Amino acid sequence: MEKRFSDVIYIAEASIKSMNNTNRIMLNVELLSIYVSKIISCRKITNPALVELTKRLFQEEVDLECYVKVPRSEVQSVHLVVIVLKENSVWICGDYTYLNKCLVKPTSVELINIHSVLAIPKHKLRYLLKLDILNAFKQCLFPSHILDQSIITTQFGFYKPL
Repeated sequence: MEKRFSDVIYIAEASIKSMNNTNRIMLNVELLSIYVSKIISCRKITNPALVELTKRLFQEEVDLECYVKVPRSEVQSVHLVVIVLKENSVWICGDYTYLNKCLVKPTSVELINIHSVLAIPKHKLRYLLKLDILNAFKQCLFPSHILDQSIITTQFGFYKPL
């Protein structure tokens, strides 16, 4: 079974860099030449409780400096925010299916290296495992040109991961 980029930690010439007292893994990934930026209209969340939860979680992530709200004029490409029911809870996620298909996937890390990375306390490490915005520490550091393509659209505005 083929693994998706979002399911496995991929690192090409990875380095753990200290930024804002947080260790993050730099993924040296590139976009395929076939990648075409696209702006997808947001899906309006109609359930009032989910609207409030989504708005609150995005504000928390902005306060933690994991995301930044960006004006429409700076948006090149956006992806949908999605609500996922999992383990009897609600997860607010970015749907990066399109972006994942357009990334050059480097060779995956040797298992021993993954264990070394996972040994670092969660609050000190950000790595890409899930695209759940609530668990922002599980985010890797992408090159800025890929971050520019990874903005999430919501009915409250546009959010760019940092």
